[in-house]
Amino acid sequence: MFTYAKAAEKVVDLAEIDWQGRQELRETCLYGMEMLIALINNCFLVILVGVISGKLMEVLIYTVAWGSLRLFAGGRHGKNHLYCILTYIAVMFLVICAGKYIAMFKYASIMILLMMFISTLFNGLYAGSQKESKKEILRSKKKTLMVLAIECLSVCFLLWNSGSEIQVVYGLSIFAGAVLAESLFLLPKDRANQILKCN
Repeated sequence: MFTYAKAAEKVVDLAEIDWQGRQELRETCLYGMEMLIALINNCFLVILVGVISGKLMEVLIYTVAWGSLRLFAGGRHGKNHLYCILTYIAVMFLVICAGKYIAMFKYASIMILLMMFISTLFNGLYAGSQKESKKEILRSKKKTLMVLAIECLSVCFLLWNSGSEIQVVYGLSIFAGAVLAESLFLLPKDRANQILKCN
């Protein structure tokens, strides 16, 4: 069965480096190669899904919004890589479908700004919560909130300048939905379960 670890090992072994006494360096190279292979695979798969579904632009908007936050904020992961990527694709299409309806809503701009506000609140509370030290958590929150501030200002600017142009509002609703979805994946498991039980 193919795994990223096996593929990374084959690629690292192609380098023909003498790893005697450098096992820690080899492990670091293996981990980095495994992450690179997973990233390339994920990008290819997501773009392929976008092309097949005829929603490549929407998929790219979602991926940029999600990925830019995920990089700094962190978040929960699936039990395995397949579960993780399938969840990502399912949530992505849910947000894309919802974005179409939000864009047609009379008060779409208010909905988009509300989604960005809720995302900012969740990121302020939970970004970086998987980090080890308090210093790392604070650094992660700071970077996440800076990225989110740039994203919020960009959304406000585009909303202000677009008027009611439906395509721009549609793209912004996908963007805000992706940011909100990433923020929801920051919730600690016990807090997420409490919220789900209330409904």
